[in-house]
Amino acid sequence: MNSPVKRQGKFSLNLISSIAYFALTICIGIWFAPYLISRLGISGYGMISLITTVTGYMSVATLTVNAAVGRYLTIALEQGDQQKANIIFNTSLYGSLGLVVVLIFPGLFVVMQPQTLISVPAGLEIQARWIFTFAIAAFLLNTIKTPFEVATYCRNRFELRNLLSAAEILIRIGLVVILFNLLQPAIWQVGAGIAAAACVSFGGAIQLWRKLVPDLQISFSWFRISQLRELFSMGSWVAISMLGSILFLGIDLLVINKMFDSESVGRYAAVMQWSTLLRGLATTVAGVFGPTILYCYVADDISGLIAYTRRAVKFLGLLMALPVGMVCGLSSSILTLWLGTEYTDLASLMSLMTFHLALNLAYLPLHNISTATKNVRVPGCVQIMAGAINLCLAIFLAGVAGWGIYGVAAAGAIVLTLKNLLFTPLYAAHILNQKRGVFLREVAPILLAAALVGGGCWYVASIVEIASWYRLIGIGMLVSAAYLVAAYYFLLSKEEQIEITERVLRIKCGAGRV
Repeated sequence: MNSPVKRQGKFSLNLISSIAYFALTICIGIWFAPYLISRLGISGYGMISLITTVTGYMSVATLTVNAAVGRYLTIALEQGDQQKANIIFNTSLYGSLGLVVVLIFPGLFVVMQPQTLISVPAGLEIQARWIFTFAIAAFLLNTIKTPFEVATYCRNRFELRNLLSAAEILIRIGLVVILFNLLQPAIWQVGAGIAAAACVSFGGAIQLWRKLVPDLQISFSWFRISQLRELFSMGSWVAISMLGSILFLGIDLLVINKMFDSESVGRYAAVMQWSTLLRGLATTVAGVFGPTILYCYVADDISGLIAYTRRAVKFLGLLMALPVGMVCGLSSSILTLWLGTEYTDLASLMSLMTFHLALNLAYLPLHNISTATKNVRVPGCVQIMAGAINLCLAIFLAGVAGWGIYGVAAAGAIVLTLKNLLFTPLYAAHILNQKRGVFLREVAPILLAAALVGGGCWYVASIVEIASWYRLIGIGMLVSAAYLVAAYYFLLSKEEQIEITERVLRIKCGAGRV
């Protein structure tokens, strides 16, 4: 059995693989959006984004069973309790199968009547049904996959999870490109790519499960109603929190679809691609901190947990300040080169969507504390209330106030920032019996870093004509180099500088041996 120390030593490998996976997703995301727009039109692209977003709403139901599996299974494996581990795994697996059976019926209804959820442009009704069919099928398969996927979390093998995710995205995009070249490009082909990638990911997750936790066996005899109730008691509150997150992050396109036209959905969805990529990076990196936070809590090392989490918040915040600042400062140039001059007017919308993420994404590691300590009820309630406020504010600003699609983005930025300043760090400190400001000390350097990067990029763009991707990338590399040096010497403490230097040296030594 791996010790916590050894598991923590995998942080560098997990982090590098996470950043590499993000680099792949951002490269593909930047290329794939204009690729789809050029072949399907802006309305078709908006329809794809909207349908995949709406399908994701169903994930709330799966969290009621699977949200707490990683926590309980990790503890059981760490304690060497194979019987308990098998009970947890099989209860999660058969509970997921039960959910799939239940969710098939609303899924079929959505496939047959997509216009009950979204406004479908004329002529795209059949296409909407097909992509809903593929997207829902992929979702149901991923629901069954979730218990198997937990193995990479329990064994702290995020590099394997990232490798499988990379294969999934390459297959999804690759199949779409093949179909577009063999057939007349159509929306349903994007859905076919989603479904095919889900099948490959499912098979890969089972193989990793067999490799990482060979002692776990599939048997209905291990299923326990009592264990399902225990999983549900924690997972239901995580699901409520997820529903609140959807009202924050997944309601934008639906509101625009109902209040405006399909072209507005497509334009908003295209710009939203960048904030989605930034959220994906932060979520991936934040997940790397989860196992160690759980190990510290299980070992009753509260002081170590606090120190580690504070470093995680600061590290993630300073890491995200660079791309967030660059996207904001170079938004006009990015849109011009990426989609064309007809989208340059959305530069301020892109900045509005992204700048607040420097702070809001930095606090993602704190959510691991709530999960580790099983204090998920209050965050769930706060998240759902904040999400409801966001929905109401978005409708008010977009409609009554006349801000249009900018009002939807502004509502999310305002409410999410207030929640993460007034609740998230304070509640994390409360459940650990610490001073209220213990997780607030990193706010100033993170915001300062993002503002300096954004301002610097804006100034450079105002005096230098950025007429090609090569020039844009060159400027980005120069800004990144300057930022990393400045952040290292001026925003990190001596202890943090030493820790980062030691990690870099260990990585170099490991690469040299290979």
